[in-house]
Amino acid sequence: MKSLKIIISFAILSLLFTFCVNKKSEKNSERNFNISELIGMWNQVNTDESLKNKDSKIESIQLVNDSVAEIQLVNSTGERVVIGKWENGFEKELKNLDLVIETDIKITYYPDKNSTVILLLEISEENNKLIMTGDKLKFKKE
Repeated sequence: MKSLKIIISFAILSLLFTFCVNKKSEKNSERNFNISELIGMWNQVNTDESLKNKDSKIESIQLVNDSVAEIQLVNSTGERVVIGKWENGFEKELKNLDLVIETDIKITYYPDKNSTVILLLEISEENNKLIMTGDKLKFKKE
């Protein structure tokens, strides 16, 4: 009986998650951004939110070329830059869960030897400026 409840709960959660992930964002204009528009400095806009409950915050992200990102982190010990990778137009299909995860930008970096951070960010335009948002983070292109 207990295993039946677990299976039913998992099935319901999978259906809800599938509906949420597959639904396209209505605020996204579905515009594809090319690499030359994305390369450059992206500065953090909402720095107070990014500090809550985190060991370090991202001050800025520099998209250097078509795959390299330099992430400037600030924590209690000071500032440092870590090298990461980014992908334009990331999409991952999880067939066993019947999920599709789509995002405009995926940034992966390693703040230390034992940690990996993956940011899934959406790109939009506000007042003719490019904005990258996701997980309480907001960056504006310089």
